[in-house]
Amino acid sequence: MMSETSPWLKVSEAFGSEPIVSQLLAGGLNIYVERYICEAMSPSVEALPITALVTQFGGSKVDEGGKGSVHAQFFPSISAVVPAGCATTWEFSGFADFAVFYFQPQSSHPFCRLIDELCLESKQLIPITNPLIAATSQQIAEELFHNNSGSEFVERLMLVMLEQTWRLLNGDSATEINPAYIHLGRIHTIIKFIQNNLDQPLSIKQLAEQVGLSSTHFRRLFSEAAGMTTHQFVMHLRLKKARELLINTNMPMIQISTALGFNSQSHFTASFKKMHAVTPGRYRGLFLSSK
Repeated sequence: MMSETSPWLKVSEAFGSEPIVSQLLAGGLNIYVERYICEAMSPSVEALPITALVTQFGGSKVDEGGKGSVHAQFFPSISAVVPAGCATTWEFSGFADFAVFYFQPQSSHPFCRLIDELCLESKQLIPITNPLIAATSQQIAEELFHNNSGSEFVERLMLVMLEQTWRLLNGDSATEINPAYIHLGRIHTIIKFIQNNLDQPLSIKQLAEQVGLSSTHFRRLFSEAAGMTTHQFVMHLRLKKARELLINTNMPMIQISTALGFNSQSHFTASFKKMHAVTPGRYRGLFLSSK
């Protein structure tokens, strides 16, 4: 039985309508899901005590922030993470078909908790444009509409949606190279060199020499291809490898920091926390506690 203070009741009251889907995914996920189809309106939703993911499936353009202060615009297939404590105002003139996924505190799955912790310092909603999140969100809503909330298929879909949301929030997608530059043999060569030498100090001069370019030319070429500086790219690869080692091995922190070329364990910890909002030890603990 839901209490009057349940976050989803606050959303329902703000939109002035009942959801066509309203179900709890039990088990370790413990995520509450609602789907709405609403006519033109301008509802304001007070800050909720929990994080939520919203995905629009159909309808007209939706503005968040109200007239004169639009923070984001939404169309079908666009999602947004609404951090706990973030109030929102929505405005649309046609109709909107969307789902809301509420991450309850009782959820024991590490992805739910990691998403929560990554959003701790955010004061506004975070728009996400990703076809995988949009597709899994809609399929989950369709399955729940047909009363399949307890199926293993729905749980697998939810895990894919959560992991992809987490990957986008923590910057994994930024490590991909722009396909327009994928033919550049020099870029491929340097990426392989970086991947094979993460334990070494990697200077611009050293990397440029690997492909026979001046430091200035190399810096420009790499930034255009990767969409980030060489230093940022190296850091992304190091932290990506660190996440793998934290989850899949019992390697001590000092060994991980040395193996990935950090100056010290404190440098590793500070760099990891800056990107992921949690320390390496906390990150490992979240996964171990779920096993």
